[in-house]
Amino acid sequence: MRKTLILAAAALALPFVASAGPMKAGKWEVTVETPAGAKTVTRCVTQEESDKPPQAPKMKDDECKIQDYKVDGKTVTWKVSCPKSGATADGKTTYTADAYTSEVHMKRGDHEFTQHSTGKYLGKCD
Repeated sequence: MRKTLILAAAALALPFVASAGPMKAGKWEVTVETPAGAKTVTRCVTQEESDKPPQAPKMKDDECKIQDYKVDGKTVTWKVSCPKSGATADGKTTYTADAYTSEVHMKRGDHEFTQHSTGKYLGKCD
């Protein structure tokens, strides 16, 4: 059950990590840490993505809904509710010019944990 929650939570949170938000264009290294371990990926944020204002990502699972998505300067907060599975999450991401930090607290039944993410700008895309 706990492993299922961690995998589901990572799937829920990755759209937030993948969306550019107030990030400058270029290559970013993103690390997501869950109780199951850490995963680091690099991704290229295009100029088009960087120019768009931050928006709530589209959820892959129709059951889950994003609520209270707010952008206040360089800070983005949100809540996710998945009534069918009884899962909830709330998160906060804070951006600086060359980095960001994110914390997402997830809960399903008696199981809960916090996922931490960081991103750092590496330079221009290859």
